[in-house]
Amino acid sequence: MRLGVTLSCTSTTPGYGWWASYGLTTTAAPFDLKTVYGLMEQAYIDHLIPIVTLRQDDNCPSFLLPSAWASEVKDFINGFYIEASDMPLPLPMTYFEITNEVNDDPQYGYGGNYYGNSQYTFQDFFSAAAQSLRGALDAYNGNTTSPYRILTGGMLAPTASGNFSSCPDMNCAGQPTGYENVDLANNALTEAEKSPNNVPTSRLGVAIHPYDYNTNETQTYWQNYYNDYGYSQQSKNGPAGVCGDLGAMLNLWTNTYFPALPVIATEDNWLSDPQNHLPSCTGGGCHITCSNAAGCSGTYLVDLLTWLSDHNYDCMTVDNSIGCSSASTFRLSWFRGMDVPTDTFSSNPIDPLGIYGVNGPPAALAEKNFTTTYCPNDNNVMGAHSIANAYWELGSCY
Repeated sequence: MRLGVTLSCTSTTPGYGWWASYGLTTTAAPFDLKTVYGLMEQAYIDHLIPIVTLRQDDNCPSFLLPSAWASEVKDFINGFYIEASDMPLPLPMTYFEITNEVNDDPQYGYGGNYYGNSQYTFQDFFSAAAQSLRGALDAYNGNTTSPYRILTGGMLAPTASGNFSSCPDMNCAGQPTGYENVDLANNALTEAEKSPNNVPTSRLGVAIHPYDYNTNETQTYWQNYYNDYGYSQQSKNGPAGVCGDLGAMLNLWTNTYFPALPVIATEDNWLSDPQNHLPSCTGGGCHITCSNAAGCSGTYLVDLLTWLSDHNYDCMTVDNSIGCSSASTFRLSWFRGMDVPTDTFSSNPIDPLGIYGVNGPPAALAEKNFTTTYCPNDNNVMGAHSIANAYWELGSCY
């Protein structure tokens, strides 16, 4: 499970969003610091691996310097002693993700100049936060073995081609950023590994957001996603092209750049912004909205997991290895758990990317139904069912 933690503007004077799970109302109980720790505790009880995304409060009057990032993340871990009496010791497997989609955030200079300040880049505040996290976590765990990992913040539209000139890193305004996000991640990890407070490779990893990535294997894979749903059921979904090629992207990240590290898709779906109806900075980038969001999400989930399974990307080699003969370091955090409000358009207040929908107040879960027409290898996923069913039952459909 993935939860967001908003750092305060300063530790001595907590600002708006003090260590709260972002995306939740600021007046409800889930905005409480104790609840953030409580979510982590419940994840451990349920044998889930929490992905804790640490990010700056957007309402801070100025950006956090690297030294402030170091202080804030240390204080968050030190809160385990005070607020989380039931937090296990040593800490079970946990991923800590430093910020989110920095390569699409103009305040971070799309990974370059941090908040327009040429003195700092993504690697500066990532390394400061990572090194501080390492020190605080090792102190909490009593230097015993605790299998945590510190991840670079999820890169939107992760680099898919080693020929950077053919696939330049673009922001959502359609402009080249001047950086390649696979290099941004690599540079950040390299900086974090430096002395004197180096973070060992065994504590690091990278996060990506490969929305709309697929392959051009139109005759063998993506049989449901390419054929069953589309705009008005007529304009079908199709290959994302060389810059959104799933196989090339995974090869670049898991083999060429980070063969010994977990590469985790902390966000993924058929499109990053279905409500926008416009080209977006995703792998394909040019799909118009689907006439049935549950249908496009469900068939993409079915075919994505089929492709990953058939290409051994569901076989783990690090962090809870299952001992496969041909294995991968890739992890998939599945899709968002539940639809969430969005301010993209006031006429479309819900972002429909969750496994479950929202069925009125209070936020009761609603099943999202679709039909899988091609799944000869798994009758449980064949036919009409919900995305949640596919999530729990899915193996390799064909």
